[in-house]
Amino acid sequence: MRHWLMKSEPGEFSIDDLVRARGQTTPWVGVRNYQARNFMRDEMRVGDRAFFYHSSCPEPGIAGIVEISRLAYPDETQFDPKSAYYDPKATRDAFTEKISTFIELITTQIRNGSGEERRRRAIAIYGMMVGTLQIARAVNDRKLSDEILESGISAALALAGEETATPA
Repeated sequence: MRHWLMKSEPGEFSIDDLVRARGQTTPWVGVRNYQARNFMRDEMRVGDRAFFYHSSCPEPGIAGIVEISRLAYPDETQFDPKSAYYDPKATRDAFTEKISTFIELITTQIRNGSGEERRRRAIAIYGMMVGTLQIARAVNDRKLSDEILESGISAALALAGEETATPA
């Protein structure tokens, strides 16, 4: 288990707001610092603990201890033009375009089948690999994580019609 520091301005969202939240859980929105976002996305795990730190207030400091209850997911406020955290560069259109580009790239690498069949398999491979990465990141056992990744890669190669090595 790791320990983290989660900062919030009490005027924006305080430890008291968290206590009052349904199920005492809430999305952590507005993170625009890339290093903080990457830690949340790549390193935080369910069950990790964090200091809830009040900043930019008369008495900054640790206001409580919280537990990470869910793996990171995209901040929906970035897509909302009415939100203070709106990011015009982070659009669903851009996201869709990037996924479509990945799918087309995978499709070109599949050698056999009709164009429609290769595209269906490419979409399945993309979805399988995204799921594989999410599951591998969710577990706290490094060996199991590596096994999940190796098996996902092997299954994706098999779906693509490539020779696969037996995962170690």
